[in-house]
Amino acid sequence: MTGELRVPRHRNLRRTAAFSIPYRLWFDTQLVLKALAIKYESRVQVITVEATSNPITSERIAGSIFPTFQLWKDGHPTTTYVGPHAMPDLEKAFEATLI
Repeated sequence: MTGELRVPRHRNLRRTAAFSIPYRLWFDTQLVLKALAIKYESRVQVITVEATSNPITSERIAGSIFPTFQLWKDGHPTTTYVGPHAMPDLEKAFEATLI
C-alpha cells in the first residue's frame, strides 16, 4: 500500500463507480499540483481554476476536458496537457518551460 492515495469517505454520499473515478482523478491532481507548487514556489506560480464555479474562465482557458494543465510563459500558453498526468511528466514540462 505504499504510495497509494486513499480517498476520504463521505458520510452522506454513496460511493459509486461514477463518483469514485472522477473524484480520484481530482484528488490525485490536487496532490500533484500542491507538490509542484511547493517545489517550484520561487520560480513558478501555480493557479487552479474550479471549473464548476468559473465556467466562463474555464471554457476560455482550458476547454471542457478535465483536468487540463496549461503552462504559460511571458503571458502566453506554451504547453497544454489534457487529462491526468503523473508528477514526473508535469515536472519535466515545468523544467522545459523554465529554461
